[in-house]
Amino acid sequence: MVIALFSSRPLQAAEDKFWALSAYKIHVTLSVDASARPETNLTREVQSTIERRVQATLTPLWKLTIEPASLSQRELFKRQLPNFTWEDLSDELKAFDKLQTLSIVATNDGYLLRCREYDVYARRWGMPVERRVYQRSMLAEEAFQLLTEAFSPLATIEPVDDDDTRVELVFRGSRLPRRSGDINAVPLIAKDQVFLPVLRRTNRAGELLANGIVPIPWTYLVTDAPEGESCSATVFTGARRPFGSRRRGSVQKLAIGLRQPDASTDVRFYARHSKEQPLPGYEVFLRDAVKETSHPLGVTDAHGTVTVPPGEKPVSMLFLRSDGQLLAKIPVAPGVTPLLEAPIADDPVRLRATAEITEIREQLIDLVARRAIYMARIRARIKEDRIKDAEDIMAQLNDLPSRAFFDRAIKAAQRGSSSEDAQIQQRIDKLFSDTQTLLVKFLDSRPLTELQSELTAAKRG
Repeated sequence: MVIALFSSRPLQAAEDKFWALSAYKIHVTLSVDASARPETNLTREVQSTIERRVQATLTPLWKLTIEPASLSQRELFKRQLPNFTWEDLSDELKAFDKLQTLSIVATNDGYLLRCREYDVYARRWGMPVERRVYQRSMLAEEAFQLLTEAFSPLATIEPVDDDDTRVELVFRGSRLPRRSGDINAVPLIAKDQVFLPVLRRTNRAGELLANGIVPIPWTYLVTDAPEGESCSATVFTGARRPFGSRRRGSVQKLAIGLRQPDASTDVRFYARHSKEQPLPGYEVFLRDAVKETSHPLGVTDAHGTVTVPPGEKPVSMLFLRSDGQLLAKIPVAPGVTPLLEAPIADDPVRLRATAEITEIREQLIDLVARRAIYMARIRARIKEDRIKDAEDIMAQLNDLPSRAFFDRAIKAAQRGSSSEDAQIQQRIDKLFSDTQTLLVKFLDSRPLTELQSELTAAKRG
């Protein structure tokens, strides 16, 4: 135990060093369909340009293997890019870190390029990317650029002491030799790049467990400007402590680079107990990460959906409110995904309880106002020595609903306000508890008793 205790830190350092010295083994399947513009050597030319560009700019970070697609693959990739699973891969392909499919289809007015990446290490598909090229001379270079655009860099996540809003990212290959004059340790890493944090669970042999890739919910990382071999990042999260307190041996905290086009994202809110129950008419506020101020974004539509446009920063915080209560705080990276679905701890029981409590409070406000008016009129009549009029108003004051009336109304509403969701029940109980506090504060019987004593004394006088 003593040996393990003192050797754990060097072991962790060794793992980080191995990670920082590991290159990406990338396999590219190149599919070229030039039937609309027949060319004999087009596939060879594109492949040669990509290999030359990778050698010049991305070596030794990338260890590249390119293979032309078969005839059946070319026919398939003309219609759609692949969508296989880990189990579908051969042992040869499983030995790679990244599998990229690059499809080039000649059209009447140019070329359509599409690319998609499968991360073998994280067993995750990236978003497909595509572009059109109208100049033949730019085709091979654009194909290389598309490969780098589809590429998702990987990093391990290290916490920053006493700061839950910051982390350090150790990128794969960050300590590999680099070209002379290159400031950044890792190519393809830039400021304000969005990363998705996940947990990668393995067994003692280092093999990924079934369902071993678990995204950390409602959390994004945004990079600062890379400096040398390190890069810090800001944490945007709706969770209290998304990364926990300490590193666990068989669980790796991994950050995966996300592609973020200049597009909006629809966020759909629905009740946690039923995905088929949307939350329409809820207030949505957006907090800008630059100005640190919130502004109304709108209300959810009939489907419980609101659209979040691109902002000045890659990630913004979204706040959902109903009846003045904050129900959710989630980060949104517009463009990363077309649709983001958010289950919210909310159901009709809370809404019904809120409506009943609101009605009770409105009655309470009306009663407090009427009591104040009656009491002022009674004191005015006493001062004018109109005792009989004061007694008539006092009778009207005594006929107003008492605290016991409101106690019964609250208990009746509370009996029908039971939710299976513990968080919802806590909110409902707080509604009733706060209303009972208001009763104690505004329906105190002592002012009425004192006023009756004043009236009795004036009558005797």
